[in-house]
Amino acid sequence: MYDEDLQRIAYKRVRTKKRFRKHLGTYLVMGAFFFILNMLTDPRDLWFYWPMFGWGLGLAMHYLRAYGFPGSDPDAWEEKELEKEMERLERRRSTRPPVVRKKPDPTLELRDLERAYQEQKPYRDDELV
Repeated sequence: MYDEDLQRIAYKRVRTKKRFRKHLGTYLVMGAFFFILNMLTDPRDLWFYWPMFGWGLGLAMHYLRAYGFPGSDPDAWEEKELEKEMERLERRRSTRPPVVRKKPDPTLELRDLERAYQEQKPYRDDELV
C-alpha cells in the first residue's frame, strides 16, 4: 500500500512537470509568432510583449506548481517545521513541573473540594489574561 501511494504521487509529479514543459514550448513558439507578426504588420508599434507578459505570469504560476519555489523543497520544509515543533514541545514539557492530580475524598464538602481543586491547578487565577 505504501509503495502504491508513493508511485501515485511520483506519477502525478512527473505528469505535472511534463505539462509544464509543453506549456513552456507553446509559450516560446507563440512568442516567436507574435514577434514576427508584430514586425510584419507594424514594426514601429510594438505590442507583442503585452500578451506574452500575461501569458508569462500564468507560465510562472505553472512553474511554481510543478517545481516549487526555487531553492525550496516543500517536503523538506514540512519535515523541518515538524522537527522544530517537536523540539518546542519537548522544551515546554521539560521546563514545566509534572502535574500530579489528587483524587478528592468523596466525603469532603463542596468548599473542601474547591480548595483541593485550587491546590491541583498548575496555574494561578491571577495569571490568566
